[in-house]
Amino acid sequence: MQPTISIPKGWDYPKFTLGQRIKQGLIIGIQYYPTDTLLAHEYGTGWRYTVMSDKNSEEVRSYFDDQIQQFSVAELQAQLQAELEEHQQQITALQEQLGGLTDVYISLIELVKASQYLISKIAKHPDFLALRYHPDLSIGDAQTALSYLKDELETNQQSANTAKTCD
Repeated sequence: MQPTISIPKGWDYPKFTLGQRIKQGLIIGIQYYPTDTLLAHEYGTGWRYTVMSDKNSEEVRSYFDDQIQQFSVAELQAQLQAELEEHQQQITALQEQLGGLTDVYISLIELVKASQYLISKIAKHPDFLALRYHPDLSIGDAQTALSYLKDELETNQQSANTAKTCD
């Protein structure tokens, strides 16, 4: 269900919306100063918009309809495109950091197991079989080398676990 806002009879509708980007910043609040109130007498009747000038600042200012300067379509598109590119750069940087972290936390034995799986898939792949490829080291040699490496890693891991339990 979409949230709705009811405007009382006799009030004009606001010209601008919450979240709208304007030259002064971002509209984050809207208040109405009705006729025959102290605020309307002091400041004027109508909608007053609270605007955050910068997303990294606590500074907010209030503007009436006639004080707000809108962006042209081209200006708004350029601003949004620049913001999108900035976010894409941040995403790329975070993905690179994440990639670095996952490499650090994958154990060697898990990498060996993954390699064994991939080599077995390569050995059975029809494109590989059609190659008639005969290098000095065969797929079988690679599988054997990985099996020996896995056995060695498991033996070392068992030895390390035994040493920890004896301490």
